[in-house]
Amino acid sequence: MEARRTTSAIPTRIVFRTAHADDAGYLRQIQQLVSDEKLKPTAWGFLDKGSIPKRIALNAFEQVFIYEIPHTDVFNERLRQSPFRQLSSLEYTVLVYTCLGVTNFVIGRLLRFSDKKIERIIQGIAEKLKIPSRDQEAKKPTLIERRMRLYYIAVIQGFINKDLLWEEDETLRRKVKEEIKGLAAESVKVSIDREWLGQ
Repeated sequence: MEARRTTSAIPTRIVFRTAHADDAGYLRQIQQLVSDEKLKPTAWGFLDKGSIPKRIALNAFEQVFIYEIPHTDVFNERLRQSPFRQLSSLEYTVLVYTCLGVTNFVIGRLLRFSDKKIERIIQGIAEKLKIPSRDQEAKKPTLIERRMRLYYIAVIQGFINKDLLWEEDETLRRKVKEEIKGLAAESVKVSIDREWLGQ
């Protein structure tokens, strides 16, 4: 993957064999890999470890490693059944950034939306995940903070996992470093934790 970031001349062939086929975050990571033009393998397959017939497994390996034909049937079926399909690609991206603790203002900057639009998207995600909104009528302090509840439900229901968050955190760190490179400290629009940034 690292080599393919710098050149497109590496004909990578990959088969994913996993015991985590029900993990929506894991499926999302694979989907991003095989749909990224810079990282996309020339042929790829997906096997649900221990739950498919040996004949299908052998067929997948033969297609990918001998004939270099993508074997996507099992993966596409898993994607179709995955809970993260409830969310659009934009909603899923906002969910990941929210779980990383990124503010609405910065999510908006990253995705080129206003922070108001990001707030509406987060509200929509919460509704889809059946997280109740604060009761405006009661005018009482809320028992549970909605944004933290969103993170909890996303983890419990398998929408995200720690590996996905770790990768996205690394990607965000690289993106921020690139953006602020060469800028004077006073021209940076947001406060940044230098320890997180690694500076």
